[in-house]
Amino acid sequence: MGHENEPLDEFIEAHRTCFNDLMYFPTGNAYGLSSVAGNMEKVAALQNEFENMRNKLDDGNEKMVRFEKKVMVLTQGYELGLIFSNEGESLWPQVEATFKQMDIAATQLECFKVLQKQEQLAALNRINNLWAEVQKQKELEKTLQNRYGSLIEELEKMQNIMDQCRLQAQQEEEIETHNHAHESIETKTDETDVQSTENCEVVPHSAEDGNAQTVAVESSHDGTADRQVDIVQDQATSRPSYDKPHIKLMLILQMFHKLQRTSQKK
Repeated sequence: MGHENEPLDEFIEAHRTCFNDLMYFPTGNAYGLSSVAGNMEKVAALQNEFENMRNKLDDGNEKMVRFEKKVMVLTQGYELGLIFSNEGESLWPQVEATFKQMDIAATQLECFKVLQKQEQLAALNRINNLWAEVQKQKELEKTLQNRYGSLIEELEKMQNIMDQCRLQAQQEEEIETHNHAHESIETKTDETDVQSTENCEVVPHSAEDGNAQTVAVESSHDGTADRQVDIVQDQATSRPSYDKPHIKLMLILQMFHKLQRTSQKK
């Protein structure tokens, strides 16, 4: 497999690692790797191992009792008599209690070592899970910030559009008001023009003067200024008396043409 050139120490270390990782699982009635098994399976395996060790200790105690009986038979109780003297009897309970405490401490030590390994593995898993959760929260916050920025931009655009619409509506209202005022002014000017045409008068001079004839016509356009039209007719003496109605008709026609031009301009 390509491991021929590896040193012997590495083979030994790999063998120890694999051997320590093996564990008997009573739930499956088979051996397996402790690094892959679950917590409940490991607890059941450790309890089974503890029961096996306790059974072995009980068997050892029974063997020890049998050997003690054999020794007592062989030595006829001389050595045990020295041990179980008055001083030995007073110290022996303390020795037994000490051995019991040592056994309990060894068991607790093994339990705490196993618990330490489990907690280290669990801590690594928790750290990885927390780190993944932090990354997810960062991505979510980034996405929410981008969305908030886009919504703010859309809000600003909508506000600008609303401001433009308000300004446009205000301008249209002002234009409409101006047009309405202009129309009212035009109607007033039309009324004044009609009144001026109705009230215009033609004032001729007497034939004895024989110099000129002046007619004044007053009219206004767009309410801005008054106009005065002077028509001078010469040669009154040269014309006969029947020409005066003809002059009046011409003046009326000129006024009518001016009114038409003003209406077309409006």
